[in-house]
This record gives sequence, C-alpha cells and structure tokens, in this order.
Amino acid sequence: MRKVVPNKEKPVEEEENIEKDSGKGSKTSNFGRNSRHGNISSSLYARDYGTPPPMLTNKDKEIMKEIRERNRKKREEYAEKWFEEKLKDASLSDKTREQYLIKSNKSYVSGKIAMKHKDYKTAMNEFNSILKDQKATPVTKFFAIQNLMICAHSLKDLNLFFSFARMRAKLIETEDLSTLNIEKSDFYSKWINDVEYALKVKDKKCSFDEAVQFKIQQEKIDEKSARIKVEEDVEYYSKMFKDYYL
Repeated sequence: MRKVVPNKEKPVEEEENIEKDSGKGSKTSNFGRNSRHGNISSSLYARDYGTPPPMLTNKDKEIMKEIRERNRKKREEYAEKWFEEKLKDASLSDKTREQYLIKSNKSYVSGKIAMKHKDYKTAMNEFNSILKDQKATPVTKFFAIQNLMICAHSLKDLNLFFSFARMRAKLIETEDLSTLNIEKSDFYSKWINDVEYALKVKDKKCSFDEAVQFKIQQEKIDEKSARIKVEEDVEYYSKMFKDYYL
C-alpha cells in the first residue's frame, strides 16, 4: 500500500533568483580567467617579467582584510536599503514580498551560508533565532524550520528531526501559510505520529499492540485494519528513515 507523505508540493522557493544578472555572458567579464593569456596577475609577473609575485607582508594582509571587511559592510548596507525600498511597494504580490523578507533576513542568510560550510551548529542557532523573532512572518519561520530539519537529517539526529518536524506541524495547524498553498490541517501531525510509532516498534521502544491501540484511536478504525496499517507503517518508514541508522 503506497503511503502518502504530506507536503510534497514545492510552492515557494526562497532560493529563487529575484533579479537576473544582466552581465552574464559578457566576454570581458571572464577575461582574466578564460583568456588565452591565462591569469592576468600571474602572466604579468611570471611570463612578462620572469619574476614571481611579491610576498605579502603581515601589514599588507591586514590592509586587505580591512578592505574586504569594508566592502562586505557596503554590500550589506546596499542590500538592506534595496530590500527596504522594495518592501515599500504596495503593488508587490504576497509571494514576492515573502521572498524579499526571507532574503533580507540576516539570520536566515547566515544560516544558509553556515549550512554550505557544513557548520550545522551555527546554522541551527541562526534559524532558531528566527523562530524567536516576533517580527518574522509564518512563511519565514516555515522555511527556517525546514532548514532545521535538513540540519538534523545531515547530523542523523532522529530525535532532533522529529522535534523540528513537530514545530512545522504546529505551524501548519495554526498559522496562515496560504502563500505557500498550504491549508491549515492536522494531517502533518498525524503523519509524524505514524512515523514515530512505526520506528518505536522497529527499535523495540514500544510494543506492537500499543501502536495498534494508538492507530485505532487516531484513525477511528477497527483493530484488524489497525494491525494491517501498523505492519505497513513499520516496513515503509523503516526504509524511508534508514539513513538515520547507518
């Protein structure tokens, strides 16, 4: 019997590019890297003059570090002002507004960067701070929780995964996520219950009969049907979550 896994739809992609790079494909933009003359700096020193590049002193390194930091702050200030102006536009669609709010959230951006570097502890701290932020919209929190679940999966921490999954379920039950085409429902919560009981039976942390009784109460079905469903759940979800046991 095929299982229905909730929330298969992918309604809003927070990673979707807002503005396309108009300079893409420019021949001059890749000159230093792709030119037949090779890298510009290396050709100047090694090919033309036959001397190696000069060694940077500690002072040079400090200056370069300061320049990078100054440029980073300028980029952040520019991005902050850009999003601030865009969000003032009353004609923005709800979907676009939510995308801008996510992309302008510093904790969210920092969390995604940390994930790319596989620094899941830092990433989870950043995403958790969004959940505590009263100004964060339900949609932003939804994606923060989604990334927390990805972090838990990467760490193969099943308890942590279900903890975040329940946060997501509560959000779906109580908050307006219509922008994501998600209606308020307890379906996701029930799905988590099914998975948890199935894995508890597998790990012998719960008896089969106990899982059957829970299934009867939750789905209002007879015992025979409940036993069949629990057997199917154990087999199906054991395969689905096998990565956590490797």
